[in-house]
Amino acid sequence: MGVLGLEQLSRHGRLPGRTDAEPVSETDPLDIAPQLSELLALEDGWLDGAGRAPERFGILWLATAFQQGFPGDAPRPHLYPTETGGVLAEWTCGAVEVSLEVDLEARTGI
Repeated sequence: MGVLGLEQLSRHGRLPGRTDAEPVSETDPLDIAPQLSELLALEDGWLDGAGRAPERFGILWLATAFQQGFPGDAPRPHLYPTETGGVLAEWTCGAVEVSLEVDLEARTGI
């Protein structure tokens, strides 16, 4: 096992540093930082010409929220962009799927 790190964005929107938190594989697809980096790379029109890219400061807020409020031993979600510029977090717990849509502008989840 490697180490899960939530990385903080620089003022230029990059994820420069790593804060160690929990053991995981370096290639773990559920590692939060690489998922957030992928969301940062999106541009408007990412969904066949539609789809708003998540705003950089919203991703910074989400990274901080994970770092400060997400228990280290909790299952990590898959993170997906929404067409409206938000983020959808999905967890699979056995046969149950749980999701949370995050509005990055309002800083809320539904």
